[in-house]
Amino acid sequence: MPRNAEALHEVIRAVRANGVGGRQFSNIVTVGHSLGSFTAALAQADHGGADGVVLTGSIGLNMRRIADTPEAREAFARRYVLAADDPQLADRAHLYDAAYRTVPAGRRALAFYDVPPADPDLIAIDERLKGVMTAAESRSMGYAADACARIDAPVLVQVGEHDAMYYDPKRDPDLSRVYARAIAAAPPNFSFDPPYPDTGHNLALHPNAREGYERMLGWMKAQGLA
Repeated sequence: MPRNAEALHEVIRAVRANGVGGRQFSNIVTVGHSLGSFTAALAQADHGGADGVVLTGSIGLNMRRIADTPEAREAFARRYVLAADDPQLADRAHLYDAAYRTVPAGRRALAFYDVPPADPDLIAIDERLKGVMTAAESRSMGYAADACARIDAPVLVQVGEHDAMYYDPKRDPDLSRVYARAIAAAPPNFSFDPPYPDTGHNLALHPNAREGYERMLGWMKAQGLA
């Protein structure tokens, strides 16, 4: 995760210095999702450079700080298998050693979506295009999540009410209980959107994604960043 954060910081520095396609920008806001949110948080906490940070698919802190149980750790471990053993990635298996993990075949709907209203055809595409993560990223994820509390810029948090990455559906109907604890523990520079209804972990791949984009833009304008 520190390497991911360094790479993002280099992008921010390049855009700040050179712009993009001949266009300069007075403000830069990083927008992350899930692991990307932790990358954005760590980049800002360790290196700075952005004027604002949007964390999606993240509750804005290390989940283990409020729900560290053996059951939670075991559930997280079950979400990933060796990428080289996944039949869906067979054509790329030679690229992956034991350090690479992926979500088991056929599990993305359960892990990342609220079905319905999520589109089964879109989920099938997501299954086909899925990627991998490394064991090193998994080990350093908590360190990156802790960096959320050190962000020195305005932060917006967006999550889906049925983001099963952050609660146990067998015990709770949605993530509201965990989300309330995250809000209570957050620094004053954090803003939290209400959980998005009928939405799982992958906010951008649900029918109400446009609402999330509009709220992001509204928050940026309110912060003087857009």
